[in-house]
Amino acid sequence: MVNIVSLSVFILFFSSNLLFAISKNERTGNFISEERIASSIKYLSSLKSRMPGYPGNALATSYILKIFKEVGLSGIKEEQFPVTVPVDQGASLQIAGQNKKIKLYSLWPNLVRTSTLPEEGIEGNLVYGGSGHLSELKGKDIEGNIILLDFNSGSNWVQLGSLGAKAIIFIEPSFANRNQAERKFLKIPLNLPRFWTEKADAEELIKKLNSHPHLLPPPSRGRIEERGKENSYAIKVKLHAKMEWQKAPATNILGWVEGTDRELKKEIIVLESYYDSISVVPSLAPGAENACGIATLLELARFFGENPPKRTVLFLATSAHFMGRRGIDAFLQSHCRNIAPFKEKVTEPIQIKLFIGLDLSSKNKELGIWHNSEEFYYQRYFAPFGKKFDDYGAEIQKDLGLSEECLIDGISPKKGIDWSSFMPEPIKTDGALVLSTGTPALSFVTINDNRILVDTPSDRFSSLNLSHLTHQVKIITCLLQNALNDPKLFPASEMVLKDNLQTLYGKIVTFDPRKSFVPNEPVKGAIAVPRISSIAGDVVQKTYLGVRGENFALTDEKGEFEVSQMTRWGAVLEAYLLDPVSGEIILAPDRGVNGDE
Repeated sequence: MVNIVSLSVFILFFSSNLLFAISKNERTGNFISEERIASSIKYLSSLKSRMPGYPGNALATSYILKIFKEVGLSGIKEEQFPVTVPVDQGASLQIAGQNKKIKLYSLWPNLVRTSTLPEEGIEGNLVYGGSGHLSELKGKDIEGNIILLDFNSGSNWVQLGSLGAKAIIFIEPSFANRNQAERKFLKIPLNLPRFWTEKADAEELIKKLNSHPHLLPPPSRGRIEERGKENSYAIKVKLHAKMEWQKAPATNILGWVEGTDRELKKEIIVLESYYDSISVVPSLAPGAENACGIATLLELARFFGENPPKRTVLFLATSAHFMGRRGIDAFLQSHCRNIAPFKEKVTEPIQIKLFIGLDLSSKNKELGIWHNSEEFYYQRYFAPFGKKFDDYGAEIQKDLGLSEECLIDGISPKKGIDWSSFMPEPIKTDGALVLSTGTPALSFVTINDNRILVDTPSDRFSSLNLSHLTHQVKIITCLLQNALNDPKLFPASEMVLKDNLQTLYGKIVTFDPRKSFVPNEPVKGAIAVPRISSIAGDVVQKTYLGVRGENFALTDEKGEFEVSQMTRWGAVLEAYLLDPVSGEIILAPDRGVNGDE
């Protein structure tokens, strides 16, 4: 009887050990909370727009600061920097004879030309143009009128401008995608104001158009003829709008977790994500997909705040990513430049051993690690990191019982596949800019996802696939838990990474031949636009999955400006001055007999 009791106790003790014998990767994965991730994204995407210059950006900054403090990060710091952005100050439509005003939203500028209208506004007949195809415009007078157009109409608005349309108002669709959004603004300063109206308001306007026929004037050159059709439907409206370029404040947020190992704590690893948003309608930029990275960073801060690794970690939340990656650029200029004359301007040097950026989305759960470059030299340098993370990934896959590999090596892909096979379109990571300063940089990127809602007002919380994102967050946390505690993370290498990041300092002046033989009058408030046509043979795009391809800068009192991220490929500098009231371009590059031609 005694032996039986002893055996029972032994069995209970043995079973208890089995119950709690889980791997470190399982414990790490179990820490991650989909509810916390969802809460962060739900709040951030509720702020209407997190672009610098809009109220939601400052609210997002406050939220991240609150979480950094809540999870126990030390040395928390805000670093503010200026960024040139188009700020929507309001737009409206008013039907003649009525007091009610319908709210409109300005679209992204055509290069520098915003949708600002003269102070007195503009008037014209409101004409519904459908999708803008010529077949839908028959019998409708376009010239001098304001066209109501379906948003999902490609670039048809451009031909309406050539027919004399005064302005275009796009109707909110049930689903706006990035391909459509990118076709609603140009890389040239075309003077054709464009606006967005909410679906309910548009339906009311179309209802009025269908119930109030008016005999329009005789056909003009902007009239699309249709034999036998003499009447069309129109109502007279007046538009007001103001959008101006501003040098708005943006903020980077830093917080630390000190390493626990006496030697390894000297090695600083930066974990970074951006937290701003982007949309072709700047004041309507919920950016739910844009918030996937920062929600992940906050979850990582919580985990490592409770489980400090051997190496020191700097958590970095950057703003103005979509404005030409200005946030990470500002951080680098303040902390990481190592060549003259930039080195002398560094205020607080940080010796970064490795930078790891997050560029995540939710429409796919596949995760890739990439070294932020297509150049073979960098591939050779980072290949050992790819092997290390491959090994971590194999262990994580086994421990978490995953049927598929949890990390794709984009540094040295298998079977000769290159990085472009995983990304449908080019991506501009913050890590790529870090790498250009000679600092080792890796990025975790959601692959095989074309981020179809990015850059649109449709990028809302309800569209997210939270399970896909949570899966990625678990994998990233496990990978970093392994890497940050691995004494052999860094391979021995004699290869050197060079600081190649350049900055353009300039002055915009105008020429008055009555006063001088040379241009010498500084222009305050001008917009400097360095135009880079190609880099290493690749044409520079106007946008890269939402990241604008060109950096603008407003000139100061002396007409001076500064634009970073220049390359050895050179640039053509343009500058424009807009009338602050009408928005019209009043000064532009001189390409006449007194200009560069």
